Amino acid sequence: MKKILFIASTFLIAFVAAGLIYSDSDTIQKKKIDAILGNSADFRNMTWGMSSKQVQFKERSKFDGMMGDNILIYEGSLNKIKCSIMYEFLDDALIKGTYVFDKQFVNKSNFWDIYKNFKSLLTQRYGQPDVEDSQAWQNEAYKNTSQDMWSAIGMGYVTITTQWQTDNTIITIFLHGENLETTMELSFAQAQQQDQ
Repeated sequence: MKKILFIASTFLIAFVAAGLIYSDSDTIQKKKIDAILGNSADFRNMTWGMSSKQVQFKERSKFDGMMGDNILIYEGSLNKIKCSIMYEFLDDALIKGTYVFDKQFVNKSNFWDIYKNFKSLLTQRYGQPDVEDSQAWQNEAYKNTSQDMWSAIGMGYVTITTQWQTDNTIITIFLHGENLETTMELSFAQAQQQDQ
């Protein structure tokens, strides 16, 4: 009888320990995602509606200028990849934040790897996307030839999009191009603003 109780308690302890290990790995993964994407607020620890002065005070990346009078641009990185960080305002209230990755790689498929990496991180945080790898073709000349997909993206013939929506934010990854240069954008937009 003692032997059966010992074996049963050993299994019970093993199952509890396994559950704790699983919880710890979930916590580690969540911390990794938080370190990359931020752990609070709407975009980079900012909240929708903040003024441009509040964002400038809080943002620690190097200021790189303005686009028009409603977009602040910073130099930074996300997941160790250099990018521009853009904050867009409407009536001096933050409505959108975007990471723009436009480094040109010799191997254009590197953008696809980056896209898939961020898509995986965002799926872990927000669940399955509402729109996944949607292709919007402006010119279908390369549509049925997968070997020329990168040419089609670089020429601006196709844009690939994946999107999630939370209660107050629409998160979108865009892979697009122009003049044979590919760009990936990761955008966080205030949901109410997007609906207008």
